[in-house]
Amino acid sequence: MVKRVDTATLEVSKMAMDGKFPAGEVVEFSLKDEGVGIAPTSEENVAADVLTKVDEYRQQIIDGDVVAPATDAEFEEFMKNVK
Repeated sequence: MVKRVDTATLEVSKMAMDGKFPAGEVVEFSLKDEGVGIAPTSEENVAADVLTKVDEYRQQIIDGDVVAPATDAEFEEFMKNVK
């Protein structure tokens, strides 16, 4: 997993140029807006079937079918349902 700081920097820079700088606000970037992703080297180092499964889960998260836990408590609850 990589945090796409380049994406965040570009988007916040655009906001600033448009006079909409989100001063004092928390701005989150997600899978949907390419704020996070998998490392470019994953194709070289991870099996194709695993990457296929990762992409399936990625899309489920984007579609809202799977909600990624945001806190430790949510993670613990999430793990209770993992098969």
